[in-house]
Amino acid sequence: MRKWGKTSKSVARSRLETVLFADRMNCQTEMVELIKRDILAVMDKYLDCSQYDVTVHLDIAARIKRGEKHAQTIQIKGL
Repeated sequence: MRKWGKTSKSVARSRLETVLFADRMNCQTEMVELIKRDILAVMDKYLDCSQYDVTVHLDIAARIKRGEKHAQTIQIKGL
């Protein structure tokens, strides 16, 4: 296990998921990473969290059921 808690297996799996997602959505892997960073930046702006507290996982909408999945309550800044 690595110092930060991620094994090489989990890192490889995450990279593979990103590549497969980019392939299915017909966009470049770099674009998917930019989308993830933008989502984290917006969340950091409005919610009381940091990029180290949040993991962004993108799924193709047609493959998952509608509704909340892995939802967590987060304190909104200023409220």
